Amino acid sequence: MKKASELVPEPNFKIEIQKRTKRFTMDERHFHDYFEIYFLLSGRRYYFIENMTYAVNPGDIVFIPPNVIHKTIEAGSNEHERVLIVFQKDYFGDIEEDGILTEIFNTNNFVCKFKPHRQSYIENLVKKIYKEWENKRRFFNLNIKAMDTELLVYSIRNSEDTNESV
Repeated sequence: MKKASELVPEPNFKIEIQKRTKRFTMDERHFHDYFEIYFLLSGRRYYFIENMTYAVNPGDIVFIPPNVIHKTIEAGSNEHERVLIVFQKDYFGDIEEDGILTEIFNTNNFVCKFKPHRQSYIENLVKKIYKEWENKRRFFNLNIKAMDTELLVYSIRNSEDTNESV
C-alpha cells in the first residue's frame, strides 16, 4: 500500500477522462489526502475500498474520502472508460463550512447507483465539467465549482431517495 501523489489537484481541483483498451488492474492499494469521485462511463470494474470489494457498472459513482485505502480491479471487461474528479478539503470554501457537500463521502456507502434517467443526467453533468476544465474560459473555476456542487447535491439526494424506497 502506498500514498498516491500523482493526481494532487492544482491548486485544489482536477478532472480527467481515461479510456483503457486492455485489461487493467492497479498494481497497489493506495490512499491520498484529497477527495476522489470516480464515474464509470463504460465497461465494468471492481473497486476495493478499505476491506470490501464493490461491483461498479456504467453510470455508477464511487466516492472516496481522503486517506481511505482503495484500488480498482478489472472485472472481465477488456476496456473501460472513466472520469476521475479530485479535490482538496478546502475546495468549496465557505459553502462547505459544515461538511454538508462532502457528507456523501462519510456514509460508508462508497458506490452510488443511479436509475437510468438519472445516470444520463449525471453523465452529461460530468462531461460538462470536463469540457469546462478543458476550455478554461473566463470564470471556468466558478462554473466548475457550481457544477461540482450540483453533482454532490444530486448524489446526496439520490442516496436519500434510494434509502427511502428500500
